[in-house]
Amino acid sequence: MFSLVSGLWGFGECNLTALIIKNPTLLYLFAFIGLFTVCIPLMQLADVSIGFKNPKPLSFLSSFLTASVIVALTLQFFGIYPLSSSMYAFHFMTTCSLCILSLLTVYEAVKRDNLQAKRFVIPIVILTFASLIEVANYYFKFTYQFSSIFQDGVIIFILMMSFTTGFYIKDFESLRKQNERLAFEIGLMEIQIDEQRKYNELIARNEDVLKKQRHDLHHHLIAIRELAENGNEKLSDYLDTLSKNIPTAHISYCENKAVSAILSHYAEICRGEQIEFHAKLIVPEMRKTPLNSDLAIIFGNLLENAIEACMKIDKEKRFIRIGSDISYDMLIITMDNSYDGNFLSVDGRFRSTKREGFGIGLSSVQSVVRKYCGDAKFEDKDGYFQSSVYMRIGSVQTDFKSAM
Repeated sequence: MFSLVSGLWGFGECNLTALIIKNPTLLYLFAFIGLFTVCIPLMQLADVSIGFKNPKPLSFLSSFLTASVIVALTLQFFGIYPLSSSMYAFHFMTTCSLCILSLLTVYEAVKRDNLQAKRFVIPIVILTFASLIEVANYYFKFTYQFSSIFQDGVIIFILMMSFTTGFYIKDFESLRKQNERLAFEIGLMEIQIDEQRKYNELIARNEDVLKKQRHDLHHHLIAIRELAENGNEKLSDYLDTLSKNIPTAHISYCENKAVSAILSHYAEICRGEQIEFHAKLIVPEMRKTPLNSDLAIIFGNLLENAIEACMKIDKEKRFIRIGSDISYDMLIITMDNSYDGNFLSVDGRFRSTKREGFGIGLSSVQSVVRKYCGDAKFEDKDGYFQSSVYMRIGSVQTDFKSAM
């Protein structure tokens, strides 16, 4: 709008335009409406782009100029006071408005360290300076030739603002990438919460199974006692049946109960899918509950991805070997598993083999370990998939060693 009204002003005053448009009244309106309104869209532009901490002075100034233009046009329409006479008042108001805008912008840039204001300072100061020279020349007649100092200032302002637009495009692109990264991280957090809920349910289910087994065992013992007292010959058959029905006890893979429960769950899946499974872990029970939960997420994601990879190849080639150790206050986890060789990493993010786009599991592991000053690396190693994870677990190592 600023460019439009500036052009309208120049269009109405141009001698060449008078030769093309044979309507002096229309050109008269173009010239004065453009001159009177030139500052109003500029005020709006500055208010929106700079974001003044106190926008009231600028809003008042913009409203005052708008009301003044309406009054001037009304007086012209009723033949009371022509626009050519109102021009003298607008010479003063327009120049003063630009000076006030420049001062407010400089104050915002220097005092409040506003980056957007810093980008506006030079263009607005140049435009204000051009306006002051134009008005001074109009009254003091430094030159009697047609003066276009303000129009030149407008062109410089527009060109500089076009250059400044490039910074806004760059900011927008940076913000877009940041939003994409935040959206991805939020997605990871939601997945991790769902996984933690799943692992918590798994641990709770294991405890319920153990409670039920203890309860059933109590009744079996009562029945055995009765059969033994009566000398029943069916006692032997009953004991054989009972032995077959007792489920296999969960293997304790490490001190950490959450991690051990996760490994027991996935080890059972490996047995069912004929995946060779080896585990040698040192994972102490952590005093901080969130750390135990995050360890469950790490081991769960690693094993779940490994099992999915093994399911894509022949049964005789399937294997998973997972181990962990502690060095000083760092927990180090390594895992090797067979896979079909289909693995792609792009900018540290991993392409999913199950669906279009990026996978969540391995990225979730990276996201968790980085909270503990660690990292995770995934790569092809001589035809098998290798996962390496390290993370800081603090002073828990000392407690673990003293317990040993």
